[in-house]
Amino acid sequence: MAKKVTITNTRPSSAIPWFYEVASGSEWESQEQFVLVNSEKVTYHADTVGNVQTVVLTFSDDAVFADYKRTLQLGIKSEYVQYCEDNNITINVVMEDI
Repeated sequence: MAKKVTITNTRPSSAIPWFYEVASGSEWESQEQFVLVNSEKVTYHADTVGNVQTVVLTFSDDAVFADYKRTLQLGIKSEYVQYCEDNNITINVVMEDI
């Protein structure tokens, strides 16, 4: 079954950079590379309005979604969560079967 994941990040001030703006290349590269390599199975859209950033990912099936989650676990997830906690950036994730 296809999946849609919507991630909404809200920062307290525009003076605080988003994670992708400060992440080192190797941390961010794994996620970007996964989306590029799997472009026929994954769509990615990001939009920022003020202090709210919304990222929408769609996955063609559960297996691709599971692979993406593994990539995040090995790549950026812990650093991303820590950065957001340290900078009072809230993370809201909504997963849907589509």
